[in-house]
Amino acid sequence: MYRKNKGKGVIQLDFMISIGIFFVVFSFIILGVTSYLTNVKDTIDIVTLRTEAFSLLRSAETDFSPSGWNGTGNISRIGLATTVKRFRIYVNNSKPFYINQSLNVTDLGSEIIRLNMSELGFQRHDFNSTVIYDSANASVPYQRDGDNISLAASVNSLAVVYFTVYIDDDSNFTGASSSISGSDILNELVTAPEKIEALQYNKIHRLSISSYSNVKNSTQIRSDFNMLLTDTLTNTAFMNYGDIVARSSNVVSLERLVLFQNSTGGIRRGKLLGKQKKNEKEMMNMKGYVYTLEIVIGMILMLVTFVSLFSNPPSKPEIEVTIIKQSGFNSLDFINREGLLRELVQNNSEAELESRLSALLSKSIKPEVEICAETCGTTGVSTTGNVITLDYYVSAFNENYMGRRVKLWLWRK
Repeated sequence: MYRKNKGKGVIQLDFMISIGIFFVVFSFIILGVTSYLTNVKDTIDIVTLRTEAFSLLRSAETDFSPSGWNGTGNISRIGLATTVKRFRIYVNNSKPFYINQSLNVTDLGSEIIRLNMSELGFQRHDFNSTVIYDSANASVPYQRDGDNISLAASVNSLAVVYFTVYIDDDSNFTGASSSISGSDILNELVTAPEKIEALQYNKIHRLSISSYSNVKNSTQIRSDFNMLLTDTLTNTAFMNYGDIVARSSNVVSLERLVLFQNSTGGIRRGKLLGKQKKNEKEMMNMKGYVYTLEIVIGMILMLVTFVSLFSNPPSKPEIEVTIIKQSGFNSLDFINREGLLRELVQNNSEAELESRLSALLSKSIKPEVEICAETCGTTGVSTTGNVITLDYYVSAFNENYMGRRVKLWLWRK
């Protein structure tokens, strides 16, 4: 009798140990399945938020839809872009450019530059949206008389200075005309006008005064968002529109370098930051659904899928590679829209271009540039780690065909 009862106790002990092992294994499987599905869901959330944040940055390329939107009512797309015409005026104080070839080359303190806007193709241009900058990016006063614009330049002998003229169709500025005096001694070189994209002040103002909830609902943006436009020269916010997005939580933030029109019609360098935050209520609802589904699946696939599940972890998309590559392209495109890239390529100024890229890119990214026609060398390119490459083609400068390629390599320092 004693031996029989002892045998029953051993069997019961074995059964309890087996149950305990079963629950331990079951707990680990549930934990693994939960972690697996949560990682997949988090990856999907990040990709979705990044896509919506990128769509906010696309507002720098598009117009409002409908185009006649005035800041009230519903819109289907946010757009702040306008097409600005830009051309340059080169003043060369050397003998071949003197109108009177009998004059000696000397310093000119007030060389008058006269432009007939109709002859340049701007029969109906907006004078109030015309702004002129010198080579130091300082605003230059000018005088207008009908379709004629005059400005004065100070240029030393044998020196070359240039001015950049921007023209838009935004009439939200007070017209300004200054009295200009001087002598017309030189023949100036005026480049053909080109089109560039900039954020228009009128459209920025429309968005700033509009209802955030109306814009969010009518554009069907699911997540809370914020758009911040910063003047990079003064490091001050020019526009801050949308919801207050916390620094923590599920937030994706992307930035883009832009040119924008300020309240006086000036063209400024800026940074457009788009932030997307996952809706907290939606997150809580989704968590409930996901965790319920996780438990059910975990119970069904408890032992059968254990090996296959953990031998094939979910692969994450190469989000970082895409972001770095896009940042490199945007930086090159921004330098081009500033009117500097073509001249740098013509002069084969690789070091200066790398310096400008380093100032625009993240401090952790190392750029390497090669300006070439067909075959590009790889001197200076990292031989370790993940190196990202992209090509940017430049066809011409000052109406002279070049057919050059800018090869850009990017990698983490």
